[in-house]
Amino acid sequence: FEYLLASLEFFFPMLKSGGLCWSKQAASGMSAQHRTKHTVPLTSKPARFFACHMSSRGHQRMGVGLVLQQALGLRPMELLMLTPEHVLPLESKGFLFRLGADVGTKVKREQYTILDPHEHPEIAWTFSMLLDSTPPGTKLFPFSYQQYNRMLARIEADLGLTV
Repeated sequence: FEYLLASLEFFFPMLKSGGLCWSKQAASGMSAQHRTKHTVPLTSKPARFFACHMSSRGHQRMGVGLVLQQALGLRPMELLMLTPEHVLPLESKGFLFRLGADVGTKVKREQYTILDPHEHPEIAWTFSMLLDSTPPGTKLFPFSYQQYNRMLARIEADLGLTV
């Protein structure tokens, strides 16, 4: 709601001089009751640490997915919707990922990202093997968002960490 008010004031400067008094008071009251929860980005080393734990628990694809998601900055659902048809091998031994190809993305259009083998050689090599072992038409990462979150929470609890 606060972002809406700020946007209105930005696009309609005449509202800054008292045009939204009641709305600003409501936003102030809402912010006192509602604490915004910001997510903390997962860096590469903790992502790899968690991926090792996932793999050791028999969830190798989930571990590869976590490392790939972190390296490419993917949203969880963008990762989980990928099929072999959404990945195009490049001459450089890298990969182009078509995000939201069939279902759209959060921004309502197809996007893409590239896995550079020079920047992430071990991820590119591992992903190449995963791609080769996945039948066409099936998901590269065949688990749900809830399973993904539960596994991360379980590992956090077992290790006594909060990520």
